Amino acid sequence: MQSRDFEILSEIFESPACTRTRIAAKLFDGRYEAAKKRLQQLHRAGLIENNDNSLTGRSILRPTRAALEILGAQPRMMERVSSRMQKHELMLGDVISALRLAAERQGLFSATTIGDDAGFSVGCWEHSRDETVIPDAFFTLQNPFPDSAQHFFFVEADRSTETQGHLVHLANQYRAYQRSGEFGEKRGHTYDRRRAPFRVLLVVKTRERLLRTGHSLRFFAQIGTLVWIATLADVLNDPFGAIWFCPLDFEGSSPLRAARTLF
Repeated sequence: MQSRDFEILSEIFESPACTRTRIAAKLFDGRYEAAKKRLQQLHRAGLIENNDNSLTGRSILRPTRAALEILGAQPRMMERVSSRMQKHELMLGDVISALRLAAERQGLFSATTIGDDAGFSVGCWEHSRDETVIPDAFFTLQNPFPDSAQHFFFVEADRSTETQGHLVHLANQYRAYQRSGEFGEKRGHTYDRRRAPFRVLLVVKTRERLLRTGHSLRFFAQIGTLVWIATLADVLNDPFGAIWFCPLDFEGSSPLRAARTLF
């Protein structure tokens, strides 16, 4: 056992539907083959196995009872996870992999944070309380030059299972977080807390969902360019291409202008 093996087992234990892609992105700097080889060793050691009820055609990892004993955990993750959660995790893994690969092709440095580690708290005026937001992922890009600016992206994968009201509320939470300046403080900009802006990349399944969501965020949340929306197919093909739309682009049910690029 190596120290990273405990991290791998912990990540599989905590994730509702962990994949090799997720392990590679979070613990192996995106090196899929390296992650795959180590996971195969842990499988041969009897510490991880595939969830044979995934129904997705791809491997979902779960810890064995031997791994749970090592972690000192209760066997709650031995239960089958829902196909809905599995499909969401697979979609997110594909999106992150596409972003990382596109960054490598352009010679950009990238880093990914998934799940709770990317979370934040924000005051919600709608419910008059503080709320915790757990993004699907947080993605950072930077040119390989000294003192070059970083680009920050929260990533949300939408499988059309959430209501438009939920997406509007989520966009309002991100806007409140941006306006609070707390994100800038986290990035080290203590004198000018808004020097570290971010964007929210919302990946949806269909063009119809994109149009409806863009319209909802424009007219019910008054979101301009904070949220960028694209379809899954376009993101997997070329995430840095002209595939993104902002709510500001919508006047009616159709966008007023051509798709944008991230840079």
